Amino acid sequence: MIKLNLSNEARWVDLGHGVRLKVKPLTTAVMMAAREHPEVVAAAVAGSASNPRCVSTRR
Repeated sequence: MIKLNLSNEARWVDLGHGVRLKVKPLTTAVMMAAREHPEVVAAAVAGSASNPRCVSTRR
């Protein structure tokens, strides 16, 4: 299950095998830019075709 964290502070994400990333919260501007990127749109379309529960970014 995904846990929603509305904090504005950067946090550490443990990826396993001793790898950690310090990440900042995603902004609306970054999310909108990602949704419009051709590779992201293509991945979303491909994912929705193979997984009916996948959320598409198509408008």
